Amino acid sequence: MKRLATVIIAAGLLLGAAAPAAWAASLTSQVSATSVQAGGSVTVNGTYAANAWVSLRVLDSTNSVVVFDAAKSDANGAYSFTFVVPASAALGNLTVLTGSGADVASKTVTLTQTSTGGGVIIGPGTGSGNTTIEDGKIEIKPEVTKGADGRTEAKATINETQLSEALKESPDKVTITVTGDSTDQVVAQLDAKALQLAAKNNTVIEIKSEIGIYTLPTSVLDLEAIAKDLGVPVEQLSLNIKLVQATQDQKQAVGAETKELGATSVAPVIEFVIEFTAPGGKSAEVSSFGTTYVSRSLELTDSSIDPAHTTGVRYDPVTGVFRFVPTVFQQADGKWIATLKRNGNSLYTVIENEKTFTDVASHWAKKEVEQLASKLIVQGVSNTSFSPDGSVTRAEFTALIVRALGLDEAKGSSAFSDVTSGAWYANTVATAYNAKLVSGYEDGTFRPNQPITRQELAVLMDNAMAYVGKRNASLNVDTALNTFQDRGTIAAWAKSAVAQIVSAGITNGKADGAFVADSNATRAEATVMIQRLLKLAVFIN
Repeated sequence: MKRLATVIIAAGLLLGAAAPAAWAASLTSQVSATSVQAGGSVTVNGTYAANAWVSLRVLDSTNSVVVFDAAKSDANGAYSFTFVVPASAALGNLTVLTGSGADVASKTVTLTQTSTGGGVIIGPGTGSGNTTIEDGKIEIKPEVTKGADGRTEAKATINETQLSEALKESPDKVTITVTGDSTDQVVAQLDAKALQLAAKNNTVIEIKSEIGIYTLPTSVLDLEAIAKDLGVPVEQLSLNIKLVQATQDQKQAVGAETKELGATSVAPVIEFVIEFTAPGGKSAEVSSFGTTYVSRSLELTDSSIDPAHTTGVRYDPVTGVFRFVPTVFQQADGKWIATLKRNGNSLYTVIENEKTFTDVASHWAKKEVEQLASKLIVQGVSNTSFSPDGSVTRAEFTALIVRALGLDEAKGSSAFSDVTSGAWYANTVATAYNAKLVSGYEDGTFRPNQPITRQELAVLMDNAMAYVGKRNASLNVDTALNTFQDRGTIAAWAKSAVAQIVSAGITNGKADGAFVADSNATRAEATVMIQRLLKLAVFIN
């Protein structure tokens, strides 16, 4: 004990002393392992100046010193340490430092931790570094490569054995954390057998990385259709989940649109990609998930945002504009996290955009109008006016619903004789028709420029509730309508829809207890109903 104390004192003096410059060239360091479990041992050896004191410091991932030692090199300058990793060391990378003064060599050893709850440590997966599996969570160190364009990729491959172990602890959801330094792209790959296992169990796969978080329900993937498109058996498909930082050109385009809006960027620009690969270099991307909204989360760069005036957006490279993405915000450890929900993939970011109108300053719908305008869902009749008590046409309200649900406007037939292909609303109506959000009149028309009535609006809102899975299938219609003194004036085709939106709290009718089904809906009423729908679906805060 007395000798050890002397050594520590001597080493402490040497740590603060400058080593001779001539020694720097001879300092080398090697470690016996690149990964170790708590309680395991690592040997460090190398060369330094002859008969010189060498110190050893091991820091865990929290930068705490967990091992300290000192020894003298031999006549040839060789030195060696063997240390045991204490159980108190934090999981992650251990930094192993040897040398003297400013003359220091550094090595990294990954610390994995044996589970006390049935978890296991599995060594390298296919193409990946060491992997820790515990409580349905897979933590994996990726391989990092650099492409010809200079951009880096961190790729981690999960095999059937690893996924199976995780599913034992968490049958429904598996979280895969890809660790390591910042890169331009993170790829989590499920190899063919792992993908089959995940699909069989309808597993939700969550990918966590420094770039962001992506949560993918495998139930939305039609493996049979993808395999058919690629001309291979389903058993040969592998899945790549990619989180990609925007290129410089993409950042500039997004920055220009942010500036044009007068908004502020509060998150990085990230592209999320789902790609299937098969032997022979075959691949296919999936950009749509039907009516299932898939979540991805980004950490915001601003700690003082207002969720009412902040929104996730996707950048449309064709039009060069932003589109609203359903987004909710929460705080964790003093930071804001934005969770964007959408049934497709694209290029995403988050902006803060405070929009006001002079003619809603004292209006009852001021809060809702400004919130949805800031989120790029509703627009004014001019830059400063909203006209809250003006009417809204059937085409205009259809456009609001399509924007509010974050749907892609795609070309297609809406089957309405009075919706011409050159009209501004043609794609919007086609999109809403294909999503079963709108229907026309018995004569085959849509009457896009006709003001929408309150009961017609109710039908569209009811269809939107069904689209996001919030419709009450067991609702008693008569009971729900009893609150209105004029319930007898509601058309038979609209009664169920009115009952649905009343029961869901989307509307309460007029102040006098009437619904006034045949009156034209105002722009303010339409905005408030959409805002309540988005809150019901947890698409906004």
